Formats: sequence, structure tokens, C-alpha cells
Amino acid sequence: MPRRTRTGSSPRPSGKKMPEARIVWRGKQLNQRTVAMIEAAEKLYRSKFAILQGSYNTGGVAASAGTHDGGGAVDIDVATKSPAQRRAVVKAMRQVGFAAWLRTPAQGNWPYHVHAIAVGDKDLSRGAAHQVAEYRRKRNGLANRGKDDGPAGYYGMTWELYLKAHAPATSSSPEADRQAITIAAAVGA
Repeated sequence: MPRRTRTGSSPRPSGKKMPEARIVWRGKQLNQRTVAMIEAAEKLYRSKFAILQGSYNTGGVAASAGTHDGGGAVDIDVATKSPAQRRAVVKAMRQVGFAAWLRTPAQGNWPYHVHAIAVGDKDLSRGAAHQVAEYRRKRNGLANRGKDDGPAGYYGMTWELYLKAHAPATSSSPEADRQAITIAAAVGA
């Protein structure tokens, strides 16, 4: 079987996974997996997102506390959206496997935005990995370790589970349908 490279799915000879393939998308540096996740969330939301900050932005924004230093991190502009629209963006991001929160001016020196970390990304910074762990503990991912205030029910979702549950039907079998429903129910979709 040929080895895949730059996808993060095949181990190096040392046993370490390859990093995710980096790309520039909408003027921001991200990786292919994160872009695919954002595009899926946009389809659920039924509109494109404006990206404020991407990944691999070492030391770029002090308020980010290093979460954007590696892969899988993205901030989405929601400053002009209504409270219901902001919540819908957070929900769409969570549905596809992001640990996502609405960040508000009351929480820090920043505008309204959705801060999201791709759960399971192989290039997460230490700070981003910590936020994913806090998300799974139903926390807000901030230094104050506050309670999560976003849409509940997606704490176990990953991109891979989302893809499995939403795979195109190649063979319509009752067993495949039951498996997809079970996966979706298990993560609260």
C-alpha cells in the first residue's frame, strides 16, 4: 500500500504522524482539513464566513494566547450578526467537529467573533489542545475556566464522525442507515 504524505494520516518512520497540509485560503493560512470543516459548517449555516484569523500565526495576536500558533484554529467575524445568527455560527461549527465558542467584548479586549479549534487536528498548538480538553469538560476555553455557554450536545463530535454520519449513500442498506443514526445520536447531532 503506498504511503500518503502531508495528509496527517500516515506515520513517519519514527512513528510520528505527518503534519496537516498547509494552504492559504481566503487570504489566511490554514490546513486542508480545517478548510473542509469550515466549508461544511458554511453549508449548514447556508452562508460563507468572514475569517478574521487563521492558523500557524505564531505570536500574531497576543489575546489568542498561542491558540493560533499551530493548525486547526480559526476566528470568524460575527460582529455585525444578530445574537441568533452568532449562536447559529457556533452551532454549525460544533456540528462538524470544532470546539467553538462565541467570544464577546465583555470577555476580553476583542470584537464579537467565533473562536474555533478543529478537534483532532494533528498540528494543534499546546494552547489549542488545552482548549479542546476544556471544551470536552463543558468549559469556555478561557483562562477563567467558565462554564460553556454555547449550544450543548456536540462535545464528542469530530470531523471524522461527522463525515461518517453524513457520507453519501453508495449502498442504501438498513444497517448503514442505523449506524449513521447511532453515530449522530451519540454525539448529539
